[in-house]
Amino acid sequence: MMIQPFESEENVAIVNKILKVLLFVSALNCFQKAEINFPLFLFAIILLGKKQDQIVRIFYLMVITSFTDIVWILLWYKKYELPEFQQVSRTTHFLFYYGLIVSCVLVCLKVVAFIYIAYSSEMVRFYLSFDGIIKAISDIFSDTDEQQTIQKRNR
Repeated sequence: MMIQPFESEENVAIVNKILKVLLFVSALNCFQKAEINFPLFLFAIILLGKKQDQIVRIFYLMVITSFTDIVWILLWYKKYELPEFQQVSRTTHFLFYYGLIVSCVLVCLKVVAFIYIAYSSEMVRFYLSFDGIIKAISDIFSDTDEQQTIQKRNR
């Protein structure tokens, strides 16, 4: 039996809306820092419209970028507690805290997105299980029939 990416078209529409909200919030964060989330969510919206079975890869990318966001928040927050930061202009001070708050909101929205995507996608639930993770790793390192055909054609 083939695992369906989503249980209904309504779930696809809701996930698409969630991704658009995340895209908007990450666009707000582009004013303060180099934002990796903006191209990720733009790519995810385009990809999800064409291939819904890619939701697992989108989910994994969101998890990885969430760790990046959390590390950024923790490192930069500690940096701006230093005495040297107390001497910067009010504009710099505002921009830092603006970026910090928007990044925290973005991480919280990603958690909501994780929960909803895992709830609404049978495929994501499978790939979050131990068997699914092993299958995902083995798929990365194995050549599919399609890849082998392309390689033979290119020789």
